Amino acid sequence: MVTEHNKVEDINSFMATSTDKKRILIMVNDVTGGGVERVANINAYELSKRNEIITGMVSCCIRPEYITSENHFVLKDFRKTAKITGVIGTSFNYKAMNDCLLSFKPDIVHIHSYIHFSPGALRALAVYKKERGCAIVLTHHTFSYVCPNDALYNYRFGCLCEKCLDGNTRHILTDRCYGSVLPSLGKYIQKSKFKNIFSNYLIDVHISPSGFLKEKLRSVNPEINIQVIQNPCIDHIITEIPNKKDGKAVCFGRISREKNISAAVRAVLNNSNKLYLTIIGDGPEAGKIQTLISNSNNSLNGKSIIFLNAFLSANELYSQIADAQYFLMPSVCYESSSISLVEALNLGITPIVSGWGGMKETVDIAGVGYTFDPDDGESMQTAINSAIINRKKDEVLFKDHVQNKLDLYTYKTHMKKLIELYESVRGKLHA
Repeated sequence: MVTEHNKVEDINSFMATSTDKKRILIMVNDVTGGGVERVANINAYELSKRNEIITGMVSCCIRPEYITSENHFVLKDFRKTAKITGVIGTSFNYKAMNDCLLSFKPDIVHIHSYIHFSPGALRALAVYKKERGCAIVLTHHTFSYVCPNDALYNYRFGCLCEKCLDGNTRHILTDRCYGSVLPSLGKYIQKSKFKNIFSNYLIDVHISPSGFLKEKLRSVNPEINIQVIQNPCIDHIITEIPNKKDGKAVCFGRISREKNISAAVRAVLNNSNKLYLTIIGDGPEAGKIQTLISNSNNSLNGKSIIFLNAFLSANELYSQIADAQYFLMPSVCYESSSISLVEALNLGITPIVSGWGGMKETVDIAGVGYTFDPDDGESMQTAINSAIINRKKDEVLFKDHVQNKLDLYTYKTHMKKLIELYESVRGKLHA
């Protein structure tokens, strides 16, 4: 565990006791998409700029330009190539992952996502660690480690579910919480194989982006070696808040059922104040949102709803949302840690978000924002109206208070903590 005594203030001295460059392998399915991919992408890019580190990546996609071709390894995504063998077998991706490890020879493997690779890839990693030695770090972006359904959410009934926190993952079979029998069975089989691999001390240090997620993980395994390192959400803190358009609200990120974007559309249409909503993102619910907007008279009472159905680059996204006053996110699932929420705070946008999970934690840290019960339309409207009434007062807080809190979420702070963790785990491995 990292303590104040062994922290290294100059992160450029990373493992300076050795003349050998340290080899760190980032494991993630992709580098474009939602929060998981973005954090992994930032980690790999920032590490690739450091002279004392050789950075590699294993993914299911084409390589990013900052990773050299000899240090990029492509595995198959079981969802696209072998849905059955990727779930029930441990040979899928085993050889490819083993070849990757023998070629790159990592000192540290940092896992950001693993489900897409199937259990075979982690089995190869477990064998490599036992035979040749390496440290393994896992950043948790979802609740997959404690929930076979990944989200502590029952998709069949559309509600939160914490049954598996009792350690019995068979609840997914009895409740069919992935939606139906066969998909739920597939999830159970695959997660059981992952659970067996993890139980053999595969992971040296776990990372949680929030205290909320940390406590959920510890509820199943109180002895887990886990540290909180907030996600790298912003590359710098914006000192001058952009000019705002009165009544503009934004909602951006993954468009999926648990994000409950349709509730944001209805809330804006039904609110008595003059609100404008811009939705940005993509996902399995994109078509539903487009239909909902098309079928509604969104010019009623001067309202306007715009849906940009795409993931945008950071610069493109900021150009679309910088003039907004409100960030609306009515997630019906537990958010482990919302990157979009921090991005909104950095631009002086008032959060109006679900009072569940990691988003409430972020609002509490920032000291600005309004939370509500996403299952209660009246609660959501009350939060929206409170945000509108207090907007002028909150603008003062953004300038005098919030910016001091955002350093936790900068790339610089995140990477400093990550390097310190790498030093600690390598030190223990060779003690």
